[in-house]
Amino acid sequence: MAIIQRVTVKQNECGVQLRDGEVERLLPPGRHWVLSWAASRRVDLLDAAASPDVPPQLAARLAQARRRPRPAAGLSNVLQVLVPDEAVGLLRIDGTVARRLAPGPHAFWRIHHDVAVDLVDLRLQSLDLPGQDVLTRDHVPLRLDLAATWHVADALCAVAQLHDPAAHLRRELRL
Repeated sequence: MAIIQRVTVKQNECGVQLRDGEVERLLPPGRHWVLSWAASRRVDLLDAAASPDVPPQLAARLAQARRRPRPAAGLSNVLQVLVPDEAVGLLRIDGTVARRLAPGPHAFWRIHHDVAVDLVDLRLQSLDLPGQDVLTRDHVPLRLDLAATWHVADALCAVAQLHDPAAHLRRELRL
């Protein structure tokens, strides 16, 4: 016997359609009809406007749903990112840096805001500048090569003040 259920997802919510405990699809705000041949299908409504963070248990289920041969529908409404151990993530909500993200998996709702994560590598990096011709005071040409090692000490400060810190450093070293 088929069961037809009408689900209304409010503007501040996201619907998660589950089938036998696995995520089948994400429902954006609006009215939806859910057809089920068994009572094993249900829809959970979550408040997506209160916080951009997806609950960790749901984030793990969504990661599994992405890896299936037929991924769940509506996963474009969630940004999932893995911040490596040697990096820091900077969460941007509507273009503004909201906070730092520690290494590990993170998931955020994309329904009500434009959400992005910038990864900043904190490891020691090297920068090599090929030969530069420089004239001395007595007009003798010298060819200089420059090598520098650097790392980002404060990711929030670096990204807030510079669009591309590596390009800025390269330009400053050339001068």
